[in-house]
Amino acid sequence: SPSSRVPLALSLSATRLPRRGCAGTLRPDMTPETLDAAWRAAWSDFLSNRVLLAERRATPLVREHLPAALDAAQSSDDAMLADRLVTLADLAHIAGACGNDAALLRQSIAAYDAHLRLSPSNTSAMRMRAETLLRSRDLSGAFQAFRALYDASLAASSEVAPFQLLHDAEVAEDAVRLGADPTALATAAAWRDLAAQLGAGDEEAA
Repeated sequence: SPSSRVPLALSLSATRLPRRGCAGTLRPDMTPETLDAAWRAAWSDFLSNRVLLAERRATPLVREHLPAALDAAQSSDDAMLADRLVTLADLAHIAGACGNDAALLRQSIAAYDAHLRLSPSNTSAMRMRAETLLRSRDLSGAFQAFRALYDASLAASSEVAPFQLLHDAEVAEDAVRLGADPTALATAAAWRDLAAQLGAGDEEAA
């Protein structure tokens, strides 16, 4: 298993938008359906801790398709490209996490950034970007990203699942154990408090 104590990303499956096509970033024999199937297989292996298999699935796809998608994002605001970018960002996160490859993790962050320029309200992608920064040991960048995610969660709190906030709190607390600024525990506590409020609201609505 990966040597890092940063938890595997449990929110990975929620980052993508509904599939809309590929906006010309895939080779002819790599259809959107084929890429989606490869993404699902790599995600399943990753969350099952079959890290070597997940890495073998993800890395070739990232190396072949992500550079073209990032190039396309510089001159296109095509909504169809957003889904390809976040799919490839997730794959780069998997490949980088499994192989402890800092360059792949940086590519993953670049792809999340490009995706979020096209789809700024995707809080799941924001969460994965923050976790990728944390896994890259960019603790300052990670907590800025988690703070932005927290603010976005407050703005759309009715759409945020309490378990996601609890997961983010656990990631922050784990980072403090790794040596991050202990003041981050206050942010984690705020996420836990918000999760409790949302859970109470759900019970009242029921």
